[in-house]
Amino acid sequence: MITVIAVPTSAPGCGGILTAPPGGTVTSPNYPENYGNDETCEWMITVPEESVVLLTFDSFHLEDGSDYLEIYEVASDSASYAEDSSDYSSSYDVASDSASYAEDGSDSSSANRKLQSLTGQVLVNNIISTSNQIFVRFTSDESTTAQGFRFSYIDTASDTAAPTSAPGCGGILTAPPGGTVTSPNFPDNYGNEEYCEWTITVPEGSVVLLTFDSFHIEDGVDHLTIYDGGSDSDTELLSLTGETSVHPFTSTSNQMFVRFTSDWTFTLQGFQFSYTDTDTAIAAPTIAPGCGGILTAPPGGTVTSPNYPDNYGNEEYCEWTITVPEGSVVLLTFDSFHIEEDYDYLTIYDGGSDSDTELLSLTGETSVHPFTSTSNQMFVRFTSDWLFTLQGFQFSYTDTDTVRGRVLAVPDF
Repeated sequence: MITVIAVPTSAPGCGGILTAPPGGTVTSPNYPENYGNDETCEWMITVPEESVVLLTFDSFHLEDGSDYLEIYEVASDSASYAEDSSDYSSSYDVASDSASYAEDGSDSSSANRKLQSLTGQVLVNNIISTSNQIFVRFTSDESTTAQGFRFSYIDTASDTAAPTSAPGCGGILTAPPGGTVTSPNFPDNYGNEEYCEWTITVPEGSVVLLTFDSFHIEDGVDHLTIYDGGSDSDTELLSLTGETSVHPFTSTSNQMFVRFTSDWTFTLQGFQFSYTDTDTAIAAPTIAPGCGGILTAPPGGTVTSPNYPDNYGNEEYCEWTITVPEGSVVLLTFDSFHIEEDYDYLTIYDGGSDSDTELLSLTGETSVHPFTSTSNQMFVRFTSDWLFTLQGFQFSYTDTDTVRGRVLAVPDF
């Protein structure tokens, strides 16, 4: 009896048509030495129908923001590949062309999608497809090079749960069982110019629940933005900055997309949150202790000027959009208001942008009576100049069915 052993399909060079079983290893050119400038390498990995591809990274270090490893999931009906590599050129062209990805990284068909775009030096969590094919592209520019990457690939059962914690920077996450996401290096400070994206997916019919343990990033400059769906083209649920307590909240669909960005100056401890699936929707928290945000009611919440009750800063520019259900209106109730007169302003519009009717423009120290919008949205902008600062303001917002006419602010004498 003859036993046939498949030829391993590792790819130590630059690109190839790979299969599993038995699986193998992919490295950047010259690994573990530095890869070269102007590299473009493409790999197509195919496993049997009814299986999926599992990638496990041993190391990853590229020039940050310039060199990239991009990983795409290819629909089973979007391309046909040779069973062997006898016609390498023609089958490879079909692989790269039929994936049909747009230049912005999105796919031109509803089936193909980008799983990851990796750059810099990061810990990469295991990546698992939902189809039987993955397409991988590595590109480097003409400047700095680094050690590169090494990952292994195998086939696995289609019901294998993807790893669900992300201690590094970005990942494709699923629940159940759920897991934990942290900023890079947490509980130590994250780095400058971080750019991390996570996509969290739960079963159809469930929603994603986020619960924050801690949150402290540079106020007004570094941001964690959370979208109600699988990409940043979906509705923004929350944009967080500064140091704040975040109440648990859910998506309205079975996906969330989360992006963290930091600038080139100060860094702080960052954040940690857990995610899981649930059948009970919880409205996104609508407090805004920082500068600007997308807010909803119910349940309503509170808005303050930056640093309140301490003085706000110079040259602040904060915008809030408040939305309530159709058929209701937005009710604002002020607790305090004191800003530099005739130079700093809080302007409130009767709708979702500054192109709508201006309801009120507030400055100085005034008592403001409660008032409402006439639609289900309000847009609020606060600006300060470069000179004096004061305590600022605090107001609460909620939804109501009763329209209250705009009442002019009453100056405090």
